[in-house]
Amino acid sequence: MSKVRNIFKSKHLREINQSYFFHMNNALTYSFLSLKASTCFFIHAFIPDAFKDNGSSNIKHIIKLLSSNNNHKNNSIKTIINHDKLEQSMRDNIKRYFGK
Repeated sequence: MSKVRNIFKSKHLREINQSYFFHMNNALTYSFLSLKASTCFFIHAFIPDAFKDNGSSNIKHIIKLLSSNNNHKNNSIKTIINHDKLEQSMRDNIKRYFGK
């Protein structure tokens, strides 16, 4: 029983000042949106006309949700993930990989 209590009062939850169920809801939301984006990217890889914007839209939505979460002790996701830099980096990696 004490292990169950430890889950509800974990160090991580205290650090970010969130309840277990609030944190679980957020984590499952990010997980679902990530899976949705991954599925769109996977299908788009084989069928370029399918899901042209869906994957990146889901990633942008995740970034927006993370950026608006003021409960993290270090809310620096806005400075860490700059969408334009991320997009440019992805394009550079694609060019380097395919030699274009």
